[in-house]
Amino acid sequence: MNTPPTSPSPRGFAAEIIGGAQCPPLQVLGRITIGDVTEHFRMSTAHWQPQDYRNSWALALRELLAAEVVDSCLVTSITEPAMSNFISCWPLYRRGEKVHVQEALIFLDVLEVPFDEHRPWLSVRPRRTVSEDGLAISEWVTSVGDVREFARTLGTAEGGEVDDGLREDLRG
Repeated sequence: MNTPPTSPSPRGFAAEIIGGAQCPPLQVLGRITIGDVTEHFRMSTAHWQPQDYRNSWALALRELLAAEVVDSCLVTSITEPAMSNFISCWPLYRRGEKVHVQEALIFLDVLEVPFDEHRPWLSVRPRRTVSEDGLAISEWVTSVGDVREFARTLGTAEGGEVDDGLREDLRG
């Protein structure tokens, strides 16, 4: 992992689906940018298609922007939850005007309540900065303003709408 910045960077925040030509079948390539840091990841399309991910991100960011202290997440790879061991995501921990971002797996077999793919942020563990082994957890910081600007591109900020059919699917 890269060394996390200690303060928000002027480069902003974004998560994108950038293509699939170089990926195996049923996968696409994604990218997240947090300030000066850019990470790539593979996304399964066996259960969700790219627009499903974007719609989930829109709802997750709406959740994040609705409160001063809240935890949310961007799901970056999901297969059928009933048949999966884990979900890949980037938890977003809003604390006032800062958003702390980590990369994580949600292990489905250890959840106290069943995973809800329509509200995946409910399964995000509370923010920690040190692992159970005493190691620092990689974390990056961005601003709520940068996240809000990205949310506008998804149509989530200030009352924007996501695709109506998938909105219903994501709401359950």
